[in-house]
Amino acid sequence: MENEESRIRVSIMGEAFTIRSTADVSHIRKIESILNKAIDDVMETNKRLPPKNILLLAAFNMTDELIKTKEDFNTLVNYLDGGVKNATGKYLQKDR
Repeated sequence: MENEESRIRVSIMGEAFTIRSTADVSHIRKIESILNKAIDDVMETNKRLPPKNILLLAAFNMTDELIKTKEDFNTLVNYLDGGVKNATGKYLQKDR
C-alpha cells in the first residue's frame, strides 16, 4: 500500500511553507528542525547577510556534511567488503 500524500506546514526562517509529501509528519519535522539549525548556525556568524545568502551558505554547509557522510559510509562499506588501506597504505582485512 502506498503512502498517501499529505500537506504539512513548516516554518523556515520564520516564513511558513506548505510541503506536499508522502513522508511521515515526524520526518518532515525533523528536516525542518535540521534546516533551521543549519540556518541559525550561519546567522550566528554572519549576522548582516541577506536571507538568500544565509540560505545558500546553509545549503552549502549541509551539502558538505552530506558528501563527508557518504564518503565515510563508502569507506565503511569497503572495509566490510574486504578491506581498506590504512594511513600506511596497507590493507586492513576484516576477520572472517
